[in-house]
Amino acid sequence: MMRRGARWLALVLGVGCGGPELLGPDVVGSPNDGLVFGRVGHEGRYDLWRARLADGATRPFVAQPARHENWPFWSQAAGLLVFEVSPRVGRRKTLRLWRARDGAELRFPVAHAGSVYWPAWAPQGDRLAYAVVPAADSAGGLAVLDLASQRTSYLAFNQGRPVDDDGRLEFARPSFAPDGKGLVAQGTDEEGARVYLLEAGRPPRPLTPRGEYAHRAEFTRDGRWVVFTVRGSDKQPSHIAAVRPDGGGRHRLADAPRASNERAKPSPTRDEIAFVSDRDGQLDVFLMDLAGGAPRNLTRDLDLDAGPLRWSPDGERIAVATEPRGARASGRRSRADEWWIVVIDRDGRELLRTPGFSPDWMPPWP
Repeated sequence: MMRRGARWLALVLGVGCGGPELLGPDVVGSPNDGLVFGRVGHEGRYDLWRARLADGATRPFVAQPARHENWPFWSQAAGLLVFEVSPRVGRRKTLRLWRARDGAELRFPVAHAGSVYWPAWAPQGDRLAYAVVPAADSAGGLAVLDLASQRTSYLAFNQGRPVDDDGRLEFARPSFAPDGKGLVAQGTDEEGARVYLLEAGRPPRPLTPRGEYAHRAEFTRDGRWVVFTVRGSDKQPSHIAAVRPDGGGRHRLADAPRASNERAKPSPTRDEIAFVSDRDGQLDVFLMDLAGGAPRNLTRDLDLDAGPLRWSPDGERIAVATEPRGARASGRRSRADEWWIVVIDRDGRELLRTPGFSPDWMPPWP
C-alpha cells in the first residue's frame, strides 16, 4: 500500500542543465592495478587519494581544503570518477565528476535542492544512479542520470513529507543489473528496510517483506540472483540471503551457528561471493561458492577487522576497508584515521596496506 503523502511514479522526467560533454573514455591502464579511496587529511578533512599496486605508492587526488571528499566510484567505460562532496561546516552532500581524459573536475549536471549521494554506475557507463534526499517540498527519491543528454529521470519519486504524513520511504545503495536494464536498492522507512527492484516504466517492487532490515543488495554476475544482508536483532545475528529478481527462491547463504554474516559481494567473474563474518572470533573476509560449500577464511592472520569490500574487475583481488581488531565488538566507534585499506588476492595474500577508507578500483597514474 502506498504511504500517505508519498507520490510514487515509475518514471518521471527530470531537468538537466546541459553543458559540456561529460563522457571521456580515453583511459590508459587497467582498473585492476590501482585504487582510489578516502583518507583523513589536514585538520580532520576527508580527502581523496590514489594508490598503485605495482610499487605501493600513494598520492593525494583532487583535495580541496574547504570540503570533505568521500565515496569515490570509478567507471572504466565512461572514463569518469564520481564522488561525494560535503562542506566542512554543514551536512548537505553533492556529487562531483572527474574526467580521466583531461583531468578536469566537473560539477554535477543536475541541480537538486536536497542532498545527493550513493552514486552507482551502470555497467555500460552510460548512466549513473543516485539517491536524492529532498529539502522541504523539493523532489527526492532514486534518480538516474543519462550522461549523453545530461538529464535525470526518477525511478522512485517522493515529493517531500506533508505535515500530517506518518513516514516516508527513502532509497539508498542502488546497484545496477549486469545488463543495465534495472537496479536494486534499499528503501527505508520507520518500519525497517526492504530490497526493491526498480525498472523504467514500472513502480518499485519489493523483493523482501516488511518487518526486517534488508540492505546492501547486489546482483550476481549473471543477474539470476540478488544477494543482500538482513541485519540481525539483539537476539539474532545478521545473515546473508539471496532471492531471484521475481521475488522467488529466497534462501540463506553462508550460515554458521550464532555467527554474524554480512557485506556480501558477488564476484564479477565467478559464481561466488566474498563476505564478512565473525564465525572465527573476529571479523574476517570469507570466500564461498554461490552453490554452497565450506567458506574459506582469507584474512585469518590479518591484525585488523574487515569492513566493506570491493572486488577488482577481474575478480582476482579484493580491497578491504579495515578497522582495529575488536573495536566494533566492544561497542567503540573507530575514528576515520584508524581505518586501513588492505588488498588481498584470492588466497588471502596481502598485496597492499595503506591508511584510508571507502576504496574503489581505478587505473593508477603512469
